Amino acid sequence: MENKVRIGFIGSGGIGISHAGMLFQQVKDAQLVALQDPNPGALDKLINFLKTDEYLKPPHIVNEVNVDKIARFSNYCDMLDNAQLDAVFVLSPHTLHYEHIKAALERGLHVLVEKPFTCSVEQGKELIKLAKSKKRILMVSYQRHTGGVFKYMKDLIAQGFAGDISLVSAYQIQEGKVRIGTWRSDPKLAGGGQLNDSGSHLLAEILWITGLKMKEVYASVNNHGLNVDMTDALTVTFSNGARCSIGVSAQVNVPYSEELTIWGSKGAIMHRDGQLTLYGADGKAYQPDKAQFPASSRPEIVFVNAINGREALAEDDLRIALDTVWLTQSAYISSNQRKPVTYK
Repeated sequence: MENKVRIGFIGSGGIGISHAGMLFQQVKDAQLVALQDPNPGALDKLINFLKTDEYLKPPHIVNEVNVDKIARFSNYCDMLDNAQLDAVFVLSPHTLHYEHIKAALERGLHVLVEKPFTCSVEQGKELIKLAKSKKRILMVSYQRHTGGVFKYMKDLIAQGFAGDISLVSAYQIQEGKVRIGTWRSDPKLAGGGQLNDSGSHLLAEILWITGLKMKEVYASVNNHGLNVDMTDALTVTFSNGARCSIGVSAQVNVPYSEELTIWGSKGAIMHRDGQLTLYGADGKAYQPDKAQFPASSRPEIVFVNAINGREALAEDDLRIALDTVWLTQSAYISSNQRKPVTYK
């Protein structure tokens, strides 16, 4: 495709600001041509950001920010049917992802969707099949899949640095007051709480980096008086016998923090709050030279490159996204039934 990829947003809330900024700052082969949101205030806030943010002015941008050329819609079908689009970013509440992705794919558009992919495995499988039949790119915006340090960790595991993995532990904490009173606290829109939201990034990261196949999950969740989960504890058993302990909570009053540690028969890999520590065969800890890390990218860049045929998506990306949906929903089932759920 010689011309810039013409992109519209389905949903233009807070996450739309991040994606719009990335498009103008880093993706020279894309053009934001349309915005949709049923809330006029969300559209106004995003437009104001595009007009006034200092980092959306030269020399920080690769695309001209011309707000007057961006069409605005309250109804997503109106945008899909009337705007000149090649692709959409689906940035809507979680339970709406399925209908929005399906509508875009049926119209022959490429789709980048925010996490989680969908809120059911059956919906995800249907959309993957539809994307293949339409020969369109379907991608989930998991930033860690494009980050240099995370790609380095994945490569180390694939090369056998840690040996046979026996134990994985991970946690993620995030102050969660912003959830209260928003769509994120409504299960009809959110499809779950912290595990289905920010926790989705952590679950996908574990599955993607380790390459392990799930056998079963046992979980316990706590809503802390809300309608969605705020604290989640999972134990995952993998097919090779390895165990994984995962803790996620938004019922905290501390800054965001995250850790993933992978222990094996030859060594260990620990990533905590941006710092990577390796343990070699001698048991000694050290920090690798960051110059060894693969180059970092962004989901927006990879997506546009894939549309233009300049970059191929990893074959396992959608499988990981689908397995993340299974793990999330099975954790909720396990907690409700108080028994493990077997992977199918």
